[in-house]
Amino acid sequence: MTRSSRILFASAVVWLAAAPAGAGTLDFWEDTRGAQDVTAVFPTGVAQTAVIVFDADSAEGGGVWDSVTDIRFRPTGSVVFTDFSCPSNPCVEGDDYVIGQDAEGPFLYIFSENRDTGERHGIFEIGTITFDGPQEPGSVQVDDCYYTDVNIQEHSCSSFVLVQLPEPAGAAALIAGAVLLFGPLRRRRVR
Repeated sequence: MTRSSRILFASAVVWLAAAPAGAGTLDFWEDTRGAQDVTAVFPTGVAQTAVIVFDADSAEGGGVWDSVTDIRFRPTGSVVFTDFSCPSNPCVEGDDYVIGQDAEGPFLYIFSENRDTGERHGIFEIGTITFDGPQEPGSVQVDDCYYTDVNIQEHSCSSFVLVQLPEPAGAAALIAGAVLLFGPLRRRRVR
């Protein structure tokens, strides 16, 4: 190995060792209309319910230690959070969760999805978000969360869209555009 390659290799090792941990790999999804790694698509309407789950085995090290904490969901567009229920009872607003507003807009904040301690594996329900989505578009996104893997390393979640209301007239506009585009071409071939 040449001197310049050794310096380059040593620099890369130091850089990797000093780099902060990136966003975690913990996988969340909506369980009634979505699936793991698939955004749930809901129709417009009131009193929609989204059951939120996560796979503890998807975390670094293959499991979660204790619980997922400080989970913040944000609605966008026409979506408005109206309620939240925990999988375990009792679930008390102010003690277990808060639906509120801050400088960035409305939010649902869950303090901790679980009160048990220890190593956890498998799929766990966080709870059910009830929301109104009276018109398109809109979404529910995971804004942030924190968890500790089984190796006692802390991680944060990346922001992503969990629930999506379809864009207005998306399919109708696509079909209308296809008819306008291909309709005249078909008539020309017939003649």
